[in-house]
Amino acid sequence: MTLVEFGNAIRYIREEILLMTQKELAKELNYTQSLLSRVEKGKGAKVDFVLEIVSFFQKKGVKSHMIFHEPFNIENLTSDKKQQMMNEIDTLVNLIKDL
Repeated sequence: MTLVEFGNAIRYIREEILLMTQKELAKELNYTQSLLSRVEKGKGAKVDFVLEIVSFFQKKGVKSHMIFHEPFNIENLTSDKKQQMMNEIDTLVNLIKDL
């Protein structure tokens, strides 16, 4: 995961899941809004700050895998894995049709 991807994940969770502004989250963490902005732009931060963010998110019910996941890219999948996924999708579609 790159710093930009990490920053994007933090911003997404803050805005879309926690429905918080940068100012609100920074206040909760006892850090400045400018530091949070820097992190969200992918410019990095000290480990202490990253741990504070992760800890706060976990207290709010956000699992760490939501922060540190690798972005999904179908191009990176093997042909066997693609076929397996297509089969699973077909199975789900058929189950839904049967409802």
